[in-house]
Amino acid sequence: MRYPLSLLLALTLLGGCASQAPTTQPRTSYQEALYRFDFVGAQRLLLAQKAQGDKRAARYLADQGEWLAGQVVLQQASPQTQAEQAETLILQSGPQMSDFREAAHWAKSAAQAGNPQGQYWLGWLLEKGQGFRQNPHQASYWYQQAAQQGLACAQRQLALLLENGALMVPDLQEAAHWYGAAARQGDPLAQLNLGQLYLQGRGVPQDLGQAEHWYQQAAEQGEAKAQYQLGMLLHLNQGLPLDSPQPRYWLQKAAEQGNVQALDTLSTL
Repeated sequence: MRYPLSLLLALTLLGGCASQAPTTQPRTSYQEALYRFDFVGAQRLLLAQKAQGDKRAARYLADQGEWLAGQVVLQQASPQTQAEQAETLILQSGPQMSDFREAAHWAKSAAQAGNPQGQYWLGWLLEKGQGFRQNPHQASYWYQQAAQQGLACAQRQLALLLENGALMVPDLQEAAHWYGAAARQGDPLAQLNLGQLYLQGRGVPQDLGQAEHWYQQAAEQGEAKAQYQLGMLLHLNQGLPLDSPQPRYWLQKAAEQGNVQALDTLSTL
């Protein structure tokens, strides 16, 4: 079983024994290295201390040596591998809870090396306040770094921050730009939100034809809200009765996914 790094660090402070009562003794040099995520340094120190007869270091290597060796490999791995590790740690569920502190380390390492996936996850952690103090300004910076490299999910998340005013003042034109970039790459949530902007004339000139186009793109990918919006827009823009085949088809699709507005609308037909 893989344990979160936070637990392994706690156990090192207990001398590697979970039954031992906590102490206030200072960290050893290898514990400091682990706390800084310097796994190469920690392994080197542990091996040196073990060679000098340090039983605590020997016990740690016996218990966690395989795990530590894996972390050393990861520390020396490519930024893409580190970004993928951050994603795994963030998204894991069930008995293995997300380890955001370790995820933050690998995301930051990958991001600073210019990896767009690492930049996206670093932005996500900063936006959500997981592994770091919440900071939407820093989140937007890292989303933008990834967005400029063409990563659709980062383009969409940047647009969300810009639209919702998390950066103090909403910038709807810039939001529309990044929604458009992500939408053209097939991101369904970006397509939905771009359709909303065209419907409402926010950040772009109002254009019901463009709204219908982007709703359709998202609806065909299974986005329930887009399916509902498309059904209603076909009724309002093209004058089709709600119970005619096209509007009803999309309303039914949305209702099958539990969309409350679609269910309410269908109940009146």
